[in-house]
Amino acid sequence: MAKETENLFVKQAEVYKRARPHAPEELYSYLASLTPSHELAWDVGTGNGQAAAVISKHYKKVIATDVAAEQLSHAEQRPNITYAATPTTLSKDDLTRIVGPEGSVDLVLIVEALHWFDLDKFYDNVKYVLRKPGGLIAATVYPPMLRVNPRLDKVLNDFNDTIKHHWAPQVDHVVNLYKNLPFPFAPVEQADERVSRFKMSLDATLDDYLNYLESWSAVQTAIDNGEDPLNEHWRKLFAEAWGAPETEHTVKWPFKVLLGKV
Repeated sequence: MAKETENLFVKQAEVYKRARPHAPEELYSYLASLTPSHELAWDVGTGNGQAAAVISKHYKKVIATDVAAEQLSHAEQRPNITYAATPTTLSKDDLTRIVGPEGSVDLVLIVEALHWFDLDKFYDNVKYVLRKPGGLIAATVYPPMLRVNPRLDKVLNDFNDTIKHHWAPQVDHVVNLYKNLPFPFAPVEQADERVSRFKMSLDATLDDYLNYLESWSAVQTAIDNGEDPLNEHWRKLFAEAWGAPETEHTVKWPFKVLLGKV
């Protein structure tokens, strides 16, 4: 992950924790069921530790790493989670010291972050630390464009048109649900069909919805460039399309999980 990419997620760390949706806990339970051993999991690009807190229920120890120390300052603490700020690329010595020795990791988990990585170097590290046999790599992804209803979705599409030039190129991989992202791992028999059944959704108020939009990296980049993307005009349009602000609507995202083993 490049330094400029790291900066995208530093200033909105608190709102990121408050606004970002969670994958269903049942998904993490299922991933844990696929690994015969439950000694060590590595949550890469952990951000505020949302996923680490859940998988810590299934593994004796979790190492949760991120290049953005500010994100880690908002992380959920658990006795069996060790958080570590890391350089953008880990040497084998650093990998062994921070995560574990060769063949020691049961699950490598990447939540909405794989597209930012130097994939060749990262995959080399994954193949080094994954337990053989039995180790699993799982990468989840959902696009930024959530869906609620046709009227609100139209406003969101129009809003995104005003800031889409601020999205980093890597977001194309997210929009395409990692369809064209290299993933050089062997398939996990029958598991791909099972994980496709998990959905990403939540019940949200208008404030929740706007907080989520505020967490977009494109919005933060626009602000850095002196713009006010979520200005009074757009907030008014979103409010009119939403209805009573305290009303909860179900918001949904397309969702995909890549699974593999060495």
